[in-house]
Amino acid sequence: MSEPLWEWLRARAVEIHVAENLCERLRRGEKLRVKLGVDPTAPDLHVGHLVVFDVLRAFQEEGHVPVLIVGDYTAMIGDPSGRSETRPVLSREQVEANARTYFDQIYKVLSLHQSRLEGARITVQTDFGEVPEIWADSNQLQEALFHLVQNAEQAMSAARGSGTLAIRVRPAVDGVRIEVADDGPGVPQDDLARVFNPFFTTKGPGEGRGLGLSVAHSVVAEHEGRLWAENRPGGGAMFVMELPVGSPAPDPALAPSA
Repeated sequence: MSEPLWEWLRARAVEIHVAENLCERLRRGEKLRVKLGVDPTAPDLHVGHLVVFDVLRAFQEEGHVPVLIVGDYTAMIGDPSGRSETRPVLSREQVEANARTYFDQIYKVLSLHQSRLEGARITVQTDFGEVPEIWADSNQLQEALFHLVQNAEQAMSAARGSGTLAIRVRPAVDGVRIEVADDGPGVPQDDLARVFNPFFTTKGPGEGRGLGLSVAHSVVAEHEGRLWAENRPGGGAMFVMELPVGSPAPDPALAPSA
C-alpha cells in the first residue's frame, strides 16, 4: 500500500483500532479481505454508505478483496420494542429484495474484480447455462467465488502477467456445477490433494497466508457441496464447485419461543 493512501485512510478515520498491525501487514504486501456489514432495513443505500464504500474501493484498487455482508437476521428482528420507526420488523422476502438492491448498487461502486482483472490484462469469459435455483447463503458463496477468482488471477499474473479466466455454470445432478478455470501453470500433481489445507501456499513471503482456498472449501462444505481442483488437459487449473439444491432455512420469526 502506498504511503499517500495510508495517510489518506488515517485522515478519514475517526479511529483505527489496529492501526499498527494493519499498517505493518499492508507494508509487507499482504492482500486482505476487507469486510463491511450492512443492515438491509431500507430498500436503498444512502449517502452515508458511500463514505465507507469509497474506503472499500480504495482497498480494492490496491488489490485487496472487498466483501459485503448483509445482516438479514438483524433486519428481521428490527426493533423489538417497537419504539423505532426506522427499524421495522421485515419479512424474509422484504430482506432478500432489499439485499438484492444493495448488491446491485455496490457492484456499481466497486465493480468487484473487474478493474483489477483489466489492470492485470486478464480476459474474462463466461458461459452460464440454465440451472435450478438453490437455497444457499449468497454472501458466503460470493466470498468463496472471490477466493477462487483471486487464486486464478494470481496464478496467471505470476506465470506470465496475463491470461484468460473462464467461469462456467451448468446444471449438475440435484444441483449446480460452477467451474472457475485459468490458463496459468496449473497445480503440481502432489499439491492437488492439499491446496485446500489451511495455510498451505506456494506463494512467497508476504504474498498471502494460504487461507483463501481453505475458506472457499469450508463454505462449500457447509452447504453440503463439493469443491475440488484439477488440471486442464490444455494447461492451467480448474476449480469445480458442486452445490445441491438444498432446502430453505427455517424462518427465525417462526421458531418456537422458550
